[in-house]
Amino acid sequence: QEDWARRLLNEAISFSPADGTEIILTGGKMFLTRFADNRIHQNVLKKDYELMVKTVLGNKAGVASRNVFDGIELKRLVDDALEITRHQKEDPELPPLMAMPGPEKNILKSYDPRVMKVTPDDKSTVLEGYFRRSGAKNLNMSGSFVTSDSMLAYANSAGTFRYHSWTNSNIILLLTASDGRIGWAEQHGPFFDDLDVEARFDEALGKVR
Repeated sequence: QEDWARRLLNEAISFSPADGTEIILTGGKMFLTRFADNRIHQNVLKKDYELMVKTVLGNKAGVASRNVFDGIELKRLVDDALEITRHQKEDPELPPLMAMPGPEKNILKSYDPRVMKVTPDDKSTVLEGYFRRSGAKNLNMSGSFVTSDSMLAYANSAGTFRYHSWTNSNIILLLTASDGRIGWAEQHGPFFDDLDVEARFDEALGKVR
């Protein structure tokens, strides 16, 4: 994904005749599983990226962004930023483009490849036993189970490029009794194996009691 981001940002920069150009790409993919009444009722995939282009002409700067930038749309986005820039007022204090910083230091590892390999069937396997436990106690288990990745890439016409990506695994459990008592628990983090669904179920169960 880093190679894709680098190619995309460099292509966008190549379309710009501006004195300076900055590109920021953000977004990612989310796999959402929702459940209620002790059963899964929805699996959803959402994929969304946004590209922001800033162009500089002299002491003028303008920004345009969109979440559709394939094919000709990429050049149109750059052209939009240029057109916006031409209509801006001069800014004598406009800062220069960011120069390439030194080596990255102390960047915490926060991307787990396994997160994006988790399937709806995998989530069903994890949840099934807790649906049975919930039903055996005359409780209704509802909530969500989300696995996702996110990224941020930056490039400019001064030669700077930076990229970072991370993953997230999140589970929310809500246990509801017939008399209205509720127990709730949540856990999230970058690493799938750190999720302790059993502990979260027991936590929610303890609150119902």
